[in-house]
Amino acid sequence: MKKTKIICTMGPACESEEVLEKMMLSGMNVARFNFSHVTYAEHKRRMDTVKRVREKLGLSWAVYPVMSEEFQSTDVLFYHATRVAKETGLAGKGDAVVITGGLTNGNSGNTSLIKYEILR
Repeated sequence: MKKTKIICTMGPACESEEVLEKMMLSGMNVARFNFSHVTYAEHKRRMDTVKRVREKLGLSWAVYPVMSEEFQSTDVLFYHATRVAKETGLAGKGDAVVITGGLTNGNSGNTSLIKYEILR
C-alpha cells in the first residue's frame, strides 16, 4: 500500500458503486466509518459496497472505524470492537482486529499498538 493515505468518511453521498469507484480510482485507500452517527447495519451495508468495488477494481484498502463510546479499559474496548465486528459481519475468521493509541492519521509522531488479534 502506498505511504500517502487518502481517508474518506463513508456516508450517504458515497453509497453508490459508481461514486465509490470514482473515489477509489482517484486515490482513496482508507474507508472511514464513524459509528457515532449511524447503526452498525447501515455501515455493514456500506462496507459491503466498498468491498464489491474494491474487488472489482483489484485494489487494496483499509477500514478506519471511529467509535465514540467511552470504555473503562482497552480490554473492554477491544472486546466490544471484536464482538461488534463479528456480529455485524464487518470482520470474520482470519481478519485482523487492531486497536492503536496515539496520534491520529496524518500527524507525525508515535502510535502504539495496544492489542492485535486474528479472528477465529
